[in-house]
Amino acid sequence: MLERWRSAAAPSDGRFPEEWVASVVKARNPGREDEVHEGLTFREDQPDQALRNYIEANPEEALGAAHAAKYGAHPGLLVKLLDAAERLAIQVHPDKPTAEKLFQSAYGKTEAWYFLGGRNIAGEDPYVLCGFKPGMTREKWERLFHAQDIEGMIQSLHKVYPKPGDIMLIRGGIPHAIGPGNWMVEIQEPTDFTIRTERATPSGLALTDQAIHQGLGYERMFDCFHYDTYTEEEMLRLCKLTASVAERGQGWQIKQLISYNDTPYFSMDQLELENGAIGPAWTANGRFAVMIVLGGSGYVHWGDRKKKVEQGDQLFIPAELPAVVFASEDGPLQIVRCLPPALS
Repeated sequence: MLERWRSAAAPSDGRFPEEWVASVVKARNPGREDEVHEGLTFREDQPDQALRNYIEANPEEALGAAHAAKYGAHPGLLVKLLDAAERLAIQVHPDKPTAEKLFQSAYGKTEAWYFLGGRNIAGEDPYVLCGFKPGMTREKWERLFHAQDIEGMIQSLHKVYPKPGDIMLIRGGIPHAIGPGNWMVEIQEPTDFTIRTERATPSGLALTDQAIHQGLGYERMFDCFHYDTYTEEEMLRLCKLTASVAERGQGWQIKQLISYNDTPYFSMDQLELENGAIGPAWTANGRFAVMIVLGGSGYVHWGDRKKKVEQGDQLFIPAELPAVVFASEDGPLQIVRCLPPALS
C-alpha cells in the first residue's frame, strides 16, 4: 500500500511495513543494528543533512521557544505510515513511568492509529488485537509466553475490525498487534521500545533475545504490561476515538482526530479542501507541525513563497512560520497534521 500510494510502477510487499515521517529517532530493527541512519529522516533540500541535526542546531526556530524550554531540542513526537502485509508480533510498549524506570527514558510509547484503508489478505479483512480479555493475569501471560502458545495469546486479546476513518488510542502498557491488511498513520511518543511475546514473526523470521525483551531480560520485560482486563465494550470505550469537525469554511473543513483531551502526548487533525478551494491560515500557535499529504495535489503557501505538494509528500513546518495556507488543484486535497506534546 505504501508503494501504491506513492504511485510506484509495480507496487509490491517487502519486509519493512513502516515509513517514519520527520523522524529524529533511531530505529531498533533486529539484524540492522549497524545501520547508522536507521529510522532517521533527511531533508529534501539538503539530502546530506538529517532533520535531527537541523533541529539540534536551531531548537527555538524549529520547535518553538516554549517547546524548547520544556522538551529541549527534541520534537517529543514520532509519526509513521504503516502498511502491514502480515500480522505484526504481539507486543507492548512501556508507559512513561515504566520507561523512566526501566529504560531511563523521558518518553514512553503511547501511540494512536488513524486508519486510512486496507485490503483483504488470505480471506480476512484488516483487524487489530488489543487489550486483555477478562481472566488474564501476569502469571498466566508469562506461562503462555514461555510455552510459546501463540494461539493462546491471540485468544487472550480482543479482535477488532477497524474501518477507514477509525481512530484508536493505544496507551503504553496495553498489549496489541496490528493485523494484516491495515493501512494507517501512526502517531506516538518518540521511542522504539517494543517488547514482543513471540520468538518469531508469523512468516517465520526468528527474533533475537534483544528484539524480544529490549535488554530487560525475560523477567523484567513483563513489568511493561498492564494487566487490567476489559470486556470488548470496555476496551472500545477506552481505545476508540471519534473525529469531529473543528472548523469549516468555503470549500474546506478541519476535522479534529486526536485532541489533548484524549492524551497529552500528541494531537492530530486533518484539513480537507474541495477542488479549487483555498484553506485557512493554518497555525500551530508558535510550535512546529508534521504534515502528510494523504491525497490530491495543490500548493502550500507561506509568506510570499509557495511549493507544489501532492499525495505522498511529507512536510516539517518549523515553528518560525506563523502559518501556512493550502490551496487545492485538480481535485480535492487532504492533509493530516500531527502536533507535539501539550505544554501544560
